[in-house]
Amino acid sequence: MVDWSLNESPAVGRAGKHNNVFYGLGYSGHGVNLTSLFGRIIADLEAGREEQWQKYPFVNASLEYIPNEPLRWLGVECALAWYRMMGS
Repeated sequence: MVDWSLNESPAVGRAGKHNNVFYGLGYSGHGVNLTSLFGRIIADLEAGREEQWQKYPFVNASLEYIPNEPLRWLGVECALAWYRMMGS
């Protein structure tokens, strides 16, 4: 399944009660291009070298909540059907 964020923007950063959960998500189908960059950013965040990345809006950005299955699946299927219909 291809997944994307509601604002179609990726996000990478850290979260959690102890700031020890690292994430890279919202690739919107462009994971091949972004995973190497986000891997580098996550490695730098974990090592305490986050200053160089703070100027980018996708670092430590929060994404809107998408409900758990099956509502998310239904929404994705509806969106993909709409895009298929618009593209033909």
